[in-house]
Amino acid sequence: MVALLLLTLAVGATRLASLPGSLWHQDEVEFASAVLSFDITWNRPHPPWFPLWIVLGKAVHGSSGLPAGRSLQLLSAVFSTATLIPLTLLWGLWLRRELAVAASLLFLFLPGVWMLSGRAFTDTPALALLAAALACWLDPGANRKKTTLGSFLAGLTILVRPHHAALLAGPLIVAWRRGASRRALLLPAAALGIAGTGGLLLWGGSPSLLWKALRLHATYQEAGLGSTSHTFANLGLARILLNSWTTVVWLLLACAGAVVLRRFSRRPTGGLLWATLAPAAILAVTVVNPIMPRYWLPFMALSSGLVLAAVASAARMWSLPMAGLAVALSAWTVVPALASFRTEISPPFRGLAEAERLARGRGWNVVADFNLYPFAEFRRLEGRLFLPVSYDVELGRNKGIPPPWSVVALYTDHQDRFIVEGDRPMVFRSHTPLLHRLMPGPYLTTTVVPAARVRPARRRLPNETPP
Repeated sequence: MVALLLLTLAVGATRLASLPGSLWHQDEVEFASAVLSFDITWNRPHPPWFPLWIVLGKAVHGSSGLPAGRSLQLLSAVFSTATLIPLTLLWGLWLRRELAVAASLLFLFLPGVWMLSGRAFTDTPALALLAAALACWLDPGANRKKTTLGSFLAGLTILVRPHHAALLAGPLIVAWRRGASRRALLLPAAALGIAGTGGLLLWGGSPSLLWKALRLHATYQEAGLGSTSHTFANLGLARILLNSWTTVVWLLLACAGAVVLRRFSRRPTGGLLWATLAPAAILAVTVVNPIMPRYWLPFMALSSGLVLAAVASAARMWSLPMAGLAVALSAWTVVPALASFRTEISPPFRGLAEAERLARGRGWNVVADFNLYPFAEFRRLEGRLFLPVSYDVELGRNKGIPPPWSVVALYTDHQDRFIVEGDRPMVFRSHTPLLHRLMPGPYLTTTVVPAARVRPARRRLPNETPP
């Protein structure tokens, strides 16, 4: 146990060294904005609202005085560190202790997992709670107290990330059929669920408002999934491991490890394989955007032990050195990127700051593509945005079109359809190359066009309601 605690402290040091210097994605910005001002009408945050994550962020922000985004990043790093213990306990149900520890460390130091450890997303903290709940529920020898603890942790992970309800349904059935106490399985999680729902209704709004926001977000998700390339190399699974070849090796080893566990483990593996691992893969492919690495974290955590089981079966005494070599190779890739990652301000914030500087100096209007709305709103809530910002989806609808050459226009990626012409553009790009593989999306580049002439946007996503 002492060795495990020392390893946890070492992991914590790497997580603190990996804290990003900025918020990079609209979801992170929405979470941080919700910490400052919870309002589901304005997507602070988006459905399903992640109530416990916002409460934790508010608690840290209010008690420490840290910025809202930094509060969430530190929470994420703490949960990432804490994942080592429950994930080791989970894999200890089937593997020798040293292999269980190695499997947990292997997962925590995968490139994508490492770089996500300090982000303001819910995925990392929810995974720590999920692993703890599974370690309780999937233990065939679990007593009533352990089952109750598992139910409490299950309720917590759902309140942090409601998507995890789908990953807990199978283990719940396994524990139920095993004869675990029904009350211990259901009551703590149900009580937390009722409390979370009550909190949303009290502070979030009426059921009709919640339902409307959920439908709009579902429409947005559907539109986004339809425009995503689902090639193997583009999947978040391959992004976590950086390339397709290492991903194929990982999957082959995981399949071999599943066979090894089913043949030689004294404990049943169905609760892990069909009730937990399979739903994690299905959820990542069908419900959320499969190119996002963070959505694959449960699958990677729940397959890391299978990989170690296969390696241990084939390599015997060399299995731990091989796991150590894999961690060293990951560090060789990730550590050089951390210097810029810890200090770099994301392009949307840099672009907004420059646009406001130009507009204030020359009396121009600021018009942005709608992708930048969450970033501008966060700056406003922090008191760092002093000029109004109009958006491409408003032009010609509920707002007029500014006179030619009187606009500072800015956009992400190729979302420049509303710009007719202007002066020489200024392009703000990410200086952390690894992010281009690990963080797909429109926020790695922001372009500012001074003295622009703009026109109404030609198209918009179904839920793009002008602010």
